[in-house]
Amino acid sequence: MQTWSCARSARALGSLLLTVAALGCGTLDDDGAPAPETLSESQSPVVYGTDNRTDVYAHADATLRARAQQATVALMNPSDFNATNPNNVTFNGQTLQQAQNLCAGQRFPSDPTSAFCSGTLIDDNLVLTAGHCITSATDCTNTRFVFKFYRPSATTLETVTTADIFSCQAIVARQQAVVNGRNLDFAVVRLDRSAAPRFTPAPVRAGNAALGNGQSVTVIGSGSGVPFKIDSGGTVRDARSATLDYFVANTDTFGGNSGSGVYEMSGYTAVSYTHLRAHETDSY
Repeated sequence: MQTWSCARSARALGSLLLTVAALGCGTLDDDGAPAPETLSESQSPVVYGTDNRTDVYAHADATLRARAQQATVALMNPSDFNATNPNNVTFNGQTLQQAQNLCAGQRFPSDPTSAFCSGTLIDDNLVLTAGHCITSATDCTNTRFVFKFYRPSATTLETVTTADIFSCQAIVARQQAVVNGRNLDFAVVRLDRSAAPRFTPAPVRAGNAALGNGQSVTVIGSGSGVPFKIDSGGTVRDARSATLDYFVANTDTFGGNSGSGVYEMSGYTAVSYTHLRAHETDSY
């Protein structure tokens, strides 16, 4: 059964520049901007087999919970939240039920859909995300990086304060193009201040060796804009070891997961991010 009224499957993208290089395809970005056509497209449900997405509080792995709590950010516009009370930021916008017109019995219907992309803290003041999530200096100015956007229980959201929300000082590195035959879509952003020691960067996978086909990977991010979900049921389908520009994985991810951290399970190190655009499935 397809989970949403409009959904698509994901691609996970492989190692280059610190942790990743990635590719783009399709007709629209998550925010509706034109995107380069670099791959073919097809329509498909977004969930592979069992839906393995789990709220942070409910996941059994303490290390993955810590990655969500300490190293994951939701990218939002200032209008997506209300910081009138700096000690209790609230989130604007529709619930997932309202935004997606979900059928009865679908998951996470009451979650707010405030995020437009996801990201991972990889150094004290550096966040890794997708290149199409931050495309210009204007995007940098208008984007906020929100930590602690997760559920500590089934009925509550973690308290977020203004100390948990960061601005973009500068785009350190960015690509959204085919470079020397490699499809790249990444951005490294410098925050307006250090996130440490309040938050802890995710360790980055060293070297550029390809992942193994069939290797287990976990995605953490804000698919469809909702509070962070952990999907630890993915495996690498195609490591693309000959080119090392991205890899393909069967992860349960949605638009809004763009920029999400992807972790290998042997050392819980960040290896990549998920790149998504609504209403498409990438084929290779």
